[in-house]
Amino acid sequence: MSLEPEIKRIRRICVCRLMRVSSTNPKIRHSLSLSLSLSLSLSLSLMGWPFAPSVAWRLPALLLFLMLGKNRGSPHKKQSLEALLHFKSLIRDQQNESVATWQKSSDYCNWRGVTCDNRGRGLVVALSLQGVGLEGTISPALANPALANLSNNNISGGIPSGLGNLISLRHINLSFNSLTGTIPPSFSSLQNLWYLYLERNGLSGAIPPGLSNCTSLQELNLGQNQLSGSVFLDQKIL
Repeated sequence: MSLEPEIKRIRRICVCRLMRVSSTNPKIRHSLSLSLSLSLSLSLSLMGWPFAPSVAWRLPALLLFLMLGKNRGSPHKKQSLEALLHFKSLIRDQQNESVATWQKSSDYCNWRGVTCDNRGRGLVVALSLQGVGLEGTISPALANPALANLSNNNISGGIPSGLGNLISLRHINLSFNSLTGTIPPSFSSLQNLWYLYLERNGLSGAIPPGLSNCTSLQELNLGQNQLSGSVFLDQKIL
């Protein structure tokens, strides 16, 4: 006898029951998973599967994984969503077409300017909003992408030191904006950084000597600011 119809019937029962309880209560989840396992065990036993009882007792974790796991948001997804919404909140014109569709109810991987990994994990790999007329300040949380390109806008204020905590960053382009203040010393922590473009802003002060620690840095453009000093990279002075 085929097991598929019976399994589908039990799965429908499981889903209905799970929808009626809070998935955040561990005691309820555990009790429910045991109950569902017993139901599955009884159904399979009646169908003549002699090992059903011993197998079913091992199914609670599997049942919860299959039926709850897909809908249980991963921590990094929540963090990425919050970071992107915070970035949007600092944009003066919330109706700018580049961020107007950024809504909590939609999948941020489909937002304009946001690129996620192709494995369906919701990891933000790029934030690219160059030349779209953004006005405002930069959020210190950018969902930790590998590429952040906000060039050719009218972004003002300082560069948040928190960007130095985004260890996945390989490419930062904040050129052709209205940024002021200094280059954060925390940028020296970006060991994976390949490209840093900060030209055509109003930055001032000394270039952080710690940038010499960014041994992966291939290109650095700090021109047309009011910066002083130099940085030593791979036996070259920039």
